[in-house]
Amino acid sequence: EDGGRLADAIEWAVKRGGGLPEVPDRPRDEEAQRELHLAAFRGPLRTEEGWGHCAEERWARRWFADHASAIYRLTGEMPAVPRLVPGGAHIDNSTSLLVSGRAERWLEHLAKQAAGARAQQRSDGSFRYDGEYREGHFENTASGLCAQRALTLLRHAWYTGDAGSLKAGRKTLEYMRRFRTPRGAQTWEVPLHTPDIMASAHLVRAYVLGYRLTGEETYLDLARRWALSGVPFVYLWGDRPIMRYGTIAVYGATNWVAPLWIGRPVQWCGLVYADGLLMLAEHDSTLDWRKLAEGITVAGEQMQYPEGDEFVGTLPDSIALKTQTRYPWNINPAPLVELRDRLEGRPAGLSVARGGGHIVVAPFPVEIRGGKAHVDGPSGEGYQVVIDGARVVTIGAGERGVVELD
Repeated sequence: EDGGRLADAIEWAVKRGGGLPEVPDRPRDEEAQRELHLAAFRGPLRTEEGWGHCAEERWARRWFADHASAIYRLTGEMPAVPRLVPGGAHIDNSTSLLVSGRAERWLEHLAKQAAGARAQQRSDGSFRYDGEYREGHFENTASGLCAQRALTLLRHAWYTGDAGSLKAGRKTLEYMRRFRTPRGAQTWEVPLHTPDIMASAHLVRAYVLGYRLTGEETYLDLARRWALSGVPFVYLWGDRPIMRYGTIAVYGATNWVAPLWIGRPVQWCGLVYADGLLMLAEHDSTLDWRKLAEGITVAGEQMQYPEGDEFVGTLPDSIALKTQTRYPWNINPAPLVELRDRLEGRPAGLSVARGGGHIVVAPFPVEIRGGKAHVDGPSGEGYQVVIDGARVVTIGAGERGVVELD
């Protein structure tokens, strides 16, 4: 009577079918997987100017922090680079910035992104789009368009405690209650109206952060609903070697005409959704979100170009199921490294501890006890810890990872 919602039907259908299917076997053992990732970073992605987001020459090379973080987690050693540029992959991982003494650079980047989002935000909390791909939609906003900006604001608040970003982010979370369909997250090439798993991903992550920041249960309810909205984009069956847990990107076409993406896995989009599922799994068990994320991750590992290929270790932009053919662009595997580390319980991304009126961010697991931050970091190397979004403390090699907060 309220206009209908598909989330309940999606949950019912998955459970009626016996739950989520078994996760496919991993295509290689842990050591072989590690070497495949490193082969991508050392080979097709790398030039003297840095790494590419994708392997092809048209993608500019930079010393991306996400790539350096993945290499650090794979090897335990920070790659020697002249500088670091935040970003570079589809899942943010700024570990390398704090491991290499560049915490101030990270804070500046967060603040700049948040300021840009606040400048674009309308008075009602919305964000608007009137570019080429606005045509065909009944309005100039959409859930994915707004959620991506809300995520930027709430991340800034999560890591630093910034009150302005939290207020602005909450305003967008409230505005987004009106949306019913995940859409509008890829307007660089996909129409605003097109249903999109990336929108589901951004919405889940934004509402989970909203819940963590405020404790408001309705935000967790909304995160759950948007997680369910992403399930129809995931293959929960398969009759080909690479298919089960493959994720289509959108129900529509790119650039209005081609390629038609219906039915074709574009796994990098699913990996971003898996990132949100792992966040949600810490608070909700409506479905086995962790299993769903693992299945998506394994499907991504299956899709990587194998040893001996020109694009070894990279992730194809898409794969044709019928022929099992990989298609460019060929993307860096940093998100696969991040997701696998989290699934295996290894340190991944930045760790955040909140308590006693303080926020502590570290590149290793951190807890607040007795007015001190305790970082479970390696004793043989230095790194930085950020306190309350402003104070940067350097832990030298051989020093205990304990920081006085008061």
